[in-house]
Amino acid sequence: MAPSTSALPAAGLALGAACAAFATRAFAKKAKKEFEIEFIPRPEDLLESPKFPMFMGGTNGYMSKGTRERHAITWTAKEAFVFEMPILGVAVMNKGENLCYFRKKEQCIALGKQLRKMKIENYKIYRLKKDGTVQFMHPADGVFPEKVNKGRVQVNGRPFNIGQSPKQVELKYTKYDEKTYEADHLTTLFVKARCEAFSDTENLYALPNTGQEDSASKAATAAMGGSL
Repeated sequence: MAPSTSALPAAGLALGAACAAFATRAFAKKAKKEFEIEFIPRPEDLLESPKFPMFMGGTNGYMSKGTRERHAITWTAKEAFVFEMPILGVAVMNKGENLCYFRKKEQCIALGKQLRKMKIENYKIYRLKKDGTVQFMHPADGVFPEKVNKGRVQVNGRPFNIGQSPKQVELKYTKYDEKTYEADHLTTLFVKARCEAFSDTENLYALPNTGQEDSASKAATAAMGGSL
């Protein structure tokens, strides 16, 4: 028996939904595999590695024992390019996988900006904690911050321009004193409303209406009428 015509659209929708779900799972699996956190040993546990770029070394990259956190950056290069290290000096990256250790996260980000100028955008930045835990830091969701990523939650956003930010004197005696850049949106709106309310002196300090004004005006009107 041939299927009814009403069942054909339903079957098509079900097939389309199944294909969309399969494509979504495949994309998520690919993204997870691409940005999977890999194990990176601490620099004191990995003194030699073929992933290290060719670098003569320097004293600016000294890692003190006082700060036990280390940062690492990994990337894959198609050619052996020459680049400048954030701790000063020139190095030559490997053709293939590369690994560098730095003391600060900002040093890794500075090197990442150089790599992006060389059309290398597959770098990843990790934080190596003192207990050996590896934390993936940048790019956190697999997409660089300046690019649009669907579903990304805005952090520290301000729905107004910098000219509408509150002044430092307006936030005095609050927890944002001398930290106007950290004031949230609701605090900014409250401060603006308070300033506008204080500037409206006519309504803020209105004189009470005791009825004497009305009686005085009526008496004056009556006096003027009697004189006429």
